[in-house]
Amino acid sequence: MRHIPPAVATAAVLVLTLLTACTGEDPAAAPVPTGGPAQNPAKAVAVEHSLSEGLSFPVERYEISDADQRILERALDTLARRCMDRYGLDYVPAHVAKATNAGPYTYLYGVDDPVVAAEYGYMDPRGLDPAAYRPARARELTEDEQLVMYGIQEELDTGELPTTLEESEAMKGPVFHGKQVPVTGCMGDSQLRINRPDKGWIDPTSLGSLQEDAAQEADDDPRVKALLGEWSACMAGHGYRVKSPLTARDELKVNGDRKLKQAIRAAVQDVACKTETDLVKRWAAVDAEYQKKVIGEHRDYLRKLTEQQRETVQRAREVLGPQ
Repeated sequence: MRHIPPAVATAAVLVLTLLTACTGEDPAAAPVPTGGPAQNPAKAVAVEHSLSEGLSFPVERYEISDADQRILERALDTLARRCMDRYGLDYVPAHVAKATNAGPYTYLYGVDDPVVAAEYGYMDPRGLDPAAYRPARARELTEDEQLVMYGIQEELDTGELPTTLEESEAMKGPVFHGKQVPVTGCMGDSQLRINRPDKGWIDPTSLGSLQEDAAQEADDDPRVKALLGEWSACMAGHGYRVKSPLTARDELKVNGDRKLKQAIRAAVQDVACKTETDLVKRWAAVDAEYQKKVIGEHRDYLRKLTEQQRETVQRAREVLGPQ
């Protein structure tokens, strides 16, 4: 199964969906990278020769713009800070930094940058950047800050979480120094105030599901199957028997630092075969056709989503006031 790239799937997740604390740890804490030097480079990996550079798809017109996303993030920070202030606590914002200069579709069809492949094999440059593993906050939240920031989300099952501001206000949250805290904390309360979801509210991440549906239909198209056959034949001509560029790394069993040299040779040839068959552009063209088909089948949904996003951004602008 093929998946849309994380950068596309989560473009509006930070603000437009309810964050939940699934563990007792701060949800903004970042993982620590493990492995040898190849997996822990000292600086960001530049992506400058990606075959996916310049790709665009029909569904993009329904995605929230970067400028509007920044407005939503600023409004969320503003409301959350005001809320934390009411409890006499500092607000420590989380920042989602773009780790590399990789485009939104980098590696959508597998390894696609010959220079990166020549140094890191099949490793995705976005996962190699040290910035991706830095703590998202300037410091960890104290227990009090975490309680007020996230409420008792981790104590509730998914079905028990409030889906509207009205539901949230009717539920009893924790008490901090004699003051009632929103059940989902300042963060959840702030998101509900910006989103103002109702029974007809559309989860904006569902746009990713439409992209996924279109991608799966495209993958079953005879043109894509023939294209994969061409690429596979090219790889076989150089001693690599693999069925798909999306599973090549696993098929070749070249994971980990110990097999980096083998991975580099295979990945470089992989990109060369993509270039020879023009795989990225040809596959993307079929994907675009099926996205248009899916768009045509969901026009009413997309119209409502667009209007909902416009209203959400307008509420965010009102929070920020005159600029």
